[in-house]
Order: sequence, then structure tokens, then C-alpha cells
Amino acid sequence: MNLLDLPEDIRLAIYAYVSPEDVLSLNQTCRGLHAFGCTDYTWHQIRVDLPLDLPSDHDAKSLPGSQLQGVIMKALRLERNWRKDASSIRHCRRIPVALGEMVYHVQFLRPRWLVCLSKSRSTTQISVWRFSDNEGASSLVSSSKIQRSALKISATLQTESKAVIAAIESDGPKIAVDN
Repeated sequence: MNLLDLPEDIRLAIYAYVSPEDVLSLNQTCRGLHAFGCTDYTWHQIRVDLPLDLPSDHDAKSLPGSQLQGVIMKALRLERNWRKDASSIRHCRRIPVALGEMVYHVQFLRPRWLVCLSKSRSTTQISVWRFSDNEGASSLVSSSKIQRSALKISATLQTESKAVIAAIESDGPKIAVDN
């Protein structure tokens, strides 16, 4: 017997019994369950044991089903974030910069590369760092001074040629650095 062959009241009882995550999964299985699972009535019958981000003067039952579904999905994301294990940071490494310089933007490139944009009063500098597994040792691979004030960097690592390509967003004309 197919779930769609069941009468609507039994399907609704099933939807009211399962978690919101299960309802979202059921909605992705086929068009019939998606249509049934997206109705206002269905979302108003689902039991939710999560705090919902609603204004104090609103009741969850007064919202349309699609809006209630969005609020519940947001609550599920927050709950999942709270249930995550502790941070996955394994090492904290100091990036040596010159006196008076401030690290302005950083982009990590897996597995062991870091592109760093730093500024001082007179210059902006982009540097590429490589980290090794030995006690968090780092080495400066390349460094370039930029004449304009840079706002942001975007970098990528080409693994076959071991080249780091960085694009710099500035308030002036476009600049590209290839090291």
C-alpha cells in the first residue's frame, strides 16, 4: 500500500506525529506528498518543540502554512547549530605583520594556504602563507605591495600548478595579482 492511498485524515495523523524534519523529507519524495505537506492545515497540525521567532502579538496558528514552514525551518537550522560539536579549529597561528599594519581581510585555501590582505597608513599588502604540520610553522611564500587602497580579496588555489590566484577589490580601477 502506498502512503498516498491512505485517507487524508490518516496521512494528517502521520504528519502530526512525525518531526518537522521528517515532514520536510516527506515533501521531497513525490509531488503528491509535497502537495499534501505544503498545505496550511498540515503545517498547523505539526507538533513543534522549538522556540519560534515570532513577534509577541502573533500566534503560529494565525500564519499561512508557507510562512509557518519558513519559521520552523529557521528554528531547525538554529537548533542544529546549537547541537553541533565544539569548534573544529585545531590550531591557532599568529601571522606576523609589520608594526602599524593591520590584517584587513583573510581567505583560507585548503589544505594549508592562506591569503592575507593587510594595511598600514601608507600601503596595502597582499601576502600568501603556507602552513606545515610541524608545530604550526608558517612560511611567507609571496608578498606584494599594492599602490591603491584595497577593500577585499578573493583567491583560489590551482592545485595542479600550485599557483595562488588572487583578485583584489579596490575603490579604484580593477587590479589582479598572480603569484
